[in-house]
Amino acid sequence: MRKFFKNMEKIENIFTIICLSTLIVIVFMQTVLRYIFNSPLIWPERLATLIVIWMIYIGASIALKRESHISIKFFVKSLPSKVSRFIKILVNSSIAVFLFIVIWYGIFLQQSQLKYYDAALNIPRSIFSLPIIISAFLMLLFIIFSVYSEIKMIFIKEELPIKNKQNMGNKHH
Repeated sequence: MRKFFKNMEKIENIFTIICLSTLIVIVFMQTVLRYIFNSPLIWPERLATLIVIWMIYIGASIALKRESHISIKFFVKSLPSKVSRFIKILVNSSIAVFLFIVIWYGIFLQQSQLKYYDAALNIPRSIFSLPIIISAFLMLLFIIFSVYSEIKMIFIKEELPIKNKQNMGNKHH
């Protein structure tokens, strides 16, 4: 399962790199057209907005996997291991509930926007809110796996292989 999340993160990273590269090209093109040729286009600003929205939500998913969101790690790490794991389970379970709610209402938002089209891009407006659902779903998958792993670490005591136990005492620097 860890390999799945590593591969997902690679795909998310590639996606955000493509988005950022496209955003740079679009904004540069629009700037040149507006200030040098005095002939701006309508669609680049809306497309840039769409790209930024996608980057923000996919970036949130990447940050969650890397544990880059703001947290109080100092406090949690100072607690005993089992208590620390329990708090992590509790926090991640709360996040899972929140993400489920985001997905649930995101689907309703999607459905309400299906009949409307963006005037500049001529695409369904629902494309603008789609990253909310996709990002929340990716984060929910990771959170469920994280909670499962933490519960497993509390209740299943993993022993070091005998070979590793012997080598740990014989380390020389």
